[in-house]
Amino acid sequence: MTDWHRSIKYEPEGNSYLSDKSLQYGWYRFKNEGDRTDIKMPLSSPGKYHCGTEYPIWIRGTGTVYPGIGDGIKTVVSCVDDGQNTCNFQQNICIKACSSTEGVYFVHFLYASPGSGSAYCTDTVLPCKNGTNSPTGFPPCSGGFPVLEGKPTLSFQKESTGVSTVCHYKSEKYQEQLDFLVKWFINDNLVYWEDYNPNVNEIDAFISDECDCGDCDANQCILNEKLNSQIHCEVGAKFRNSGDNVFPPGVKSNILFAGLIIQPNDEEFVINENDDGQIIEITTSFPIVMRDEQNMDPPEVFISVVSTRVNLDIVTDSCIQRITNDAPANYSIIAKRDNIDDGDDISYLKFKGDKISFNVEASRIWENQADNLPHFKVISKDVPSTTICTTTGDPHITTFDKWYYHLYAPGDYLLYRHKYLPIQVQSRLAYCGSVTCNCGVAVQIGDTHLFIDRCSNGDNHHTTYTTDNNGDIVEEVKTTAARVITAVLFKDGIPKHGINIQYTNGKYEVRLPTGSVLTATLYRSNYIEVSLTGSSDDFNRIEGLCGNFDGNGVNDVEYKNGKVPYDCKPSDGCSWVGYSYAAPASFYNIWSVKDDSLFDGKLKLGLPYEVRRYCACGEDGTTIQCNYCNGLTNGEFLECQDIQKRAADSEQDPDDLISDYEFKPFVYDPNFNISVPDFPTPSGLTEEYTRRLCNETLVNSTTYSLCLNPLNNGSVVIDDIIEGCVVDIKVFDDTSIAKETISVLQERCKVVLSRNPMYWEKTENGTLAPPADVLDGMCVNECNGMGECINGTCECYDGLGGSDCSISLVEPPLVFAVLGKGICDVQERPCKSAKVYGNKFVEGNITCHIQHINVSENGMVLLPRKEVVSGIFSTPEEVKCPLPEPIVRPNSLEETVSSGYLISISNDGELISESMAAMFLYDSVCQTCNSTAGTCTFKDNSCNINGRCYAASETNPADVCQQCQPGTNVNVWSRNQDVGCLSIPGINSTAYNWTTTEIPTTIDVTTGKPTNSTNSTNQVTTENPTIAQTNQPSTATNQVTTGNQSTASTNNQPSTATNQVTTGNQSTASTNNQPSTATNQVTTDNQRTISTNKQPSTATNLVTTDNQRTTITKNQSSTATNQVTTDNQRTTSTNNQPITATNQVTTDNQRTTSTNNQPITATNQVTTDNQKTTSTNNQPITATNQVTTDNQRTKSTNKHSTISQTTKSQSNSTIDQTTKDNLNSTIIYQTFGTESTVDTSEQETTVNNPSTTSISGGGDNDSKLVLIIVCCCIVIVVPIVGVLIVFCKRKGNGRISPEVPEDNDEKTLYPEEEEDEKKMKETKT
Repeated sequence: MTDWHRSIKYEPEGNSYLSDKSLQYGWYRFKNEGDRTDIKMPLSSPGKYHCGTEYPIWIRGTGTVYPGIGDGIKTVVSCVDDGQNTCNFQQNICIKACSSTEGVYFVHFLYASPGSGSAYCTDTVLPCKNGTNSPTGFPPCSGGFPVLEGKPTLSFQKESTGVSTVCHYKSEKYQEQLDFLVKWFINDNLVYWEDYNPNVNEIDAFISDECDCGDCDANQCILNEKLNSQIHCEVGAKFRNSGDNVFPPGVKSNILFAGLIIQPNDEEFVINENDDGQIIEITTSFPIVMRDEQNMDPPEVFISVVSTRVNLDIVTDSCIQRITNDAPANYSIIAKRDNIDDGDDISYLKFKGDKISFNVEASRIWENQADNLPHFKVISKDVPSTTICTTTGDPHITTFDKWYYHLYAPGDYLLYRHKYLPIQVQSRLAYCGSVTCNCGVAVQIGDTHLFIDRCSNGDNHHTTYTTDNNGDIVEEVKTTAARVITAVLFKDGIPKHGINIQYTNGKYEVRLPTGSVLTATLYRSNYIEVSLTGSSDDFNRIEGLCGNFDGNGVNDVEYKNGKVPYDCKPSDGCSWVGYSYAAPASFYNIWSVKDDSLFDGKLKLGLPYEVRRYCACGEDGTTIQCNYCNGLTNGEFLECQDIQKRAADSEQDPDDLISDYEFKPFVYDPNFNISVPDFPTPSGLTEEYTRRLCNETLVNSTTYSLCLNPLNNGSVVIDDIIEGCVVDIKVFDDTSIAKETISVLQERCKVVLSRNPMYWEKTENGTLAPPADVLDGMCVNECNGMGECINGTCECYDGLGGSDCSISLVEPPLVFAVLGKGICDVQERPCKSAKVYGNKFVEGNITCHIQHINVSENGMVLLPRKEVVSGIFSTPEEVKCPLPEPIVRPNSLEETVSSGYLISISNDGELISESMAAMFLYDSVCQTCNSTAGTCTFKDNSCNINGRCYAASETNPADVCQQCQPGTNVNVWSRNQDVGCLSIPGINSTAYNWTTTEIPTTIDVTTGKPTNSTNSTNQVTTENPTIAQTNQPSTATNQVTTGNQSTASTNNQPSTATNQVTTGNQSTASTNNQPSTATNQVTTDNQRTISTNKQPSTATNLVTTDNQRTTITKNQSSTATNQVTTDNQRTTSTNNQPITATNQVTTDNQRTTSTNNQPITATNQVTTDNQKTTSTNNQPITATNQVTTDNQRTKSTNKHSTISQTTKSQSNSTIDQTTKDNLNSTIIYQTFGTESTVDTSEQETTVNNPSTTSISGGGDNDSKLVLIIVCCCIVIVVPIVGVLIVFCKRKGNGRISPEVPEDNDEKTLYPEEEEDEKKMKETKT
């Protein structure tokens, strides 16, 4: 150390103090008095503000303190003079004497000073004064040198590839030219000097870190690797013409710190476990510059937190942050919230710098300086957390600080509220005999609200259903002994789903972000008992009926305004109950929340609670774990990651978010009088017997023996538990209450054993941990003696179940209702699951038994389908049932308004609940349902078309010219006159559809359902979405395509496909295709199929089923063999060429259109569910085993037809037959055109449908009257006037039931259908 300012003679000027706080520990030699070698530290205090510093450091001792040559290393004590104590902050340092040719000198092993204004002193004298000099710079001195005025100024300057420190000095006193000598000091060590001969008496000297040493001037690498250093310069001057060869001592500049500034700069912090923590800010005192001049990214460096050991008792909000020239790094350091009473802990932290930023290095001052940052000592102070507040029975409250009292007044009360966080717990006390009991608890965490409520359904009335011997549905209203408990969460007033509420082992748990845990346990049939485990964040920071948790139980009953604890005076309503007080009204009224009750719906919105995440950092600056929510490290708060996930509703089942919870103000009974009866009870129980019963029940329990150590040490007390038991039995005259004491003792014992290391045990690796064998031996109600407690869970004996083995499995569970008032609007949620409420549900093999129903304004009707699905157990009172797809669609013509389910529950799949709960599915656009009345009706101002609901004026998504006009027709689309849709001649100008009803053309003799015919041969096309144009020839074998929305091919080359499966085509179009061959081709769910200009085709065994509309116009002759078309909504064929098909099946085609097609040959072709398929100008196609199913629409042009007899007309008119799948028909008419190309020769027609008959009369030139009998409809065609007349029977045998497939694939027919089938067989015969 060469800075002469360390002399005991030097008093600093202003606030420029030397500081050794950043000094790196090691051996140092003082050389700051010319040629003198034996410089020592002073042996007495020079006094404050000496040695160039505020608090000088000196050596305590007298006599021979320094060793001689050969004495080795000697340890002495250093002291800091802080102005009040001359020997404060004592520290051992080492000294050793050494020798050289210069003489004897001393080296000192020094450490960083304890404060920023403290530095080591020397016993040296002051150098020559300004304007004088000597050969050594120290006395004796002589004059003749310029006396410099002022001081040099030192500043940082940003360079292109680094940072420089500039020493500026200007003298205006002398006219003569001066020569200057500038010396540079880093941490008081001379590192560089240079003389200057300026033309004017002004200089700007500099040192920098711009390059590697050896590659540039020496002064340009002086700052390399000098991070966190103190820099100053000294400027000396002489007259240029004086002839002197030496410069006098210089004038010292200000001191610059080149490094990271950490605030506060204390070396020791004390942080309480419930403190908000310490914010440490890190800034840079000099510009951050990147070496690469072309780098456009903002210059920055990273600072990491480094732990001196792994298991620190402190955590930070991050382990690494960046610093820029404009923004500091801010670390929040807090003590771990381990909620363990393990005493104080000492930790050490330091910071580490990283020169890398965006893969570009910062300037060279950062090199090898990552560890050159200070470290801190952090003392984390432990605060109490091993405590619990309980409110049990009717109720009896024990505060966190173990004060015990009774509260019998009904209403809503503040049980717990944090003074500094938006967290509170409220309790509702309901009428319970002559006293009150807990029936609900409400929790607020910011804008999140949780309710565990057994209060709302006080009447306990439930409407369920059974079936009688005739299979009719019978309604029953039951009054149950137990109320259903509701557990629901609201986020900003909206029902949400999350892990905040958990049901485990017979109790509900709510984990607060402070680490507190609220537990709600069922009590008797209609109430709950509440316990709240405290946390270190609660200590001395809460208020409410649970007390203030400050370690003093007496002041728990202080009034909120700070008054002294109440005195129990009868005049104040206070009475002595057992060994404690019944709180007076003047006390409990101050905690009443009558005007601010969460139960009333007065939710606190817009108060989001910020859960902060903290990290444990490693010894190398890496992150070990970064998931400590609010500093909690004991795993009790599980929501750190869930807080982020909870906001994403897409990850939740929307059906879980529905809530029946109703906010209801508490209804006070003005006639209620609090009354605690006396012994003996009505049944003759005495106080002596009752007290003995309560005591023996508790002491003889397994829990008591497991908790014996905490009991003996006083960590757990039971006096209040026994007292509460005695009072409860006295009130209810029920000795079974005695066993409730065990659960209260369990909660207290678990808290002590898990949080007090006094009772912990050593594990195999030698660490201490809570006694697992003891905690795992505590089961709910000790399994009621009906099972074994294994790992904290009851394993029940045969025939028993439930968390405490209290549920008999030889009895069916009870079903009360379905969440959502038994109705589900498909406009609001998917309606894919139902939450069933009841009682005695057991986790394991629980199943839901679901009966399908139709619902109309006349009530519910059973459908012949019942399904069994696995249920999802939630609690003994709630099961979630996945729902199958409904098997019917709304149809006003068939008096089917909605579908639904009757749900029953079984614990073993065999013993099923006797009652069923109803759930109706409906669409609020066109339907309304009343679960209480068991009915659903259609709305007037809406349409129901093809089983779907549409609002008035809503257009068809596929055709804007089709519009819902309830005033015209509620069952079919009407023409939209607002968008320029043209009127079609011959079509009703108001109703867009050609017909107003649906008439089946044929009846399937196996299903009894109407069927319509199109061309199909084992071809299945399903919702394919791809588009291909101008394709080359391709060959595919066993090809499967699924979920394509649209497929288009244009000008394709020939292709060959074998066993080709295409699934989910919404639209398929092909134009001008070359011939193709397909074998075993399957196409499914095409919405629309259109083919144009195809070659002739042949079909055999043609059957048409359930086409909602089939139109054949100007068809050529065709032959069909074994052709089956099923469930086509609309089929149109026009001007088609001959078609030949063998074993062709088309099912559920919504629409298929083919125009001007070339000949097609298909064998075993099946078309299924094609929504739309279009092909134009295709070349011949040959298909074998081709399947197409469920096409919504099929249209063909210029095809031959065998559906009805071809007629010969003198007027050249063409008959256009239109049919609809509905028997309740009105007269349908259409005017035919006068131009016709129909063959005038009489042709023979073969009708393969047994339920359709055609007759004709007259000669070749006569107009023929065609009579077609379709089931119970008669169709008369009068060609001379172009009229089609249909007569149908509306009621009776004409009703067609919806298809209801059973597991055995058998079809169930209504009696009318059986009669229809019989008639069809007779007609066929």
